[in-house]
Amino acid sequence: MEKRIFDYKRIVIIGNGGSGKSFLTRSLADILEYPVLHLDKIFWLPGWEHISREELVRLQKEFISGDRWIIDGNYASSLDIRMKAADLAIYLDVNRLICTHGVISRLKKKRPDMPDYIENKIDAKFVKWIWRFKRDVEPEIFRTHEEYKNTNFLIISGRKALRRFISEAYADNNSSTE
Repeated sequence: MEKRIFDYKRIVIIGNGGSGKSFLTRSLADILEYPVLHLDKIFWLPGWEHISREELVRLQKEFISGDRWIIDGNYASSLDIRMKAADLAIYLDVNRLICTHGVISRLKKKRPDMPDYIENKIDAKFVKWIWRFKRDVEPEIFRTHEEYKNTNFLIISGRKALRRFISEAYADNNSSTE
C-alpha cells in the first residue's frame, strides 16, 4: 500500500466469516479513532431474524454521510453503497479452514460486533457459506470493486499478513504522535 492508513477517511472491511474483519475493524478504530459500523450489529434482530434490505440500505446511507468511518461486513446486496463511498476497501483473503476455526473459537465469547441479544452459534448453513465464500461471494466483491475502481483496494492474504498490517498501522500511529 503506497499510502499510509491515516491517508484514508472512509474504510470498508470485507472478507469471509471468521477471517478477522471485526478484529481489524476494532484495531483500526483504536488507531484512527473513527466511528465504526458493524453491519452484523444492525442487521440481526432477536431470534436471528433480520432487518429488511431497505432498512440496511437506509442505515448505511445515514452512516456514510459522515466524513470518517469504518464499516465491517459483507452483505453483498448493498456492497455497492459502501464501495462507492469508500476511499479504501480492505479484503481479508483467509483460508476457509482458518475462517472456520475462527468462527468456532469465538462461540463462547461476547462479541462487540453483534447485538447483545444474539447468542453466538455455528450451524451447517453458516459453515457451508464459509466453505463456498470464494466461489459464491468473492466474485461479487471483485465485480463491485471493478465497478468502483476509484476506491483503493487492498487484499490482505492470511492471518500473518493481517497481524503485520495492524502492527505497522500501530507503529505508524506511534511515530506520527512523537
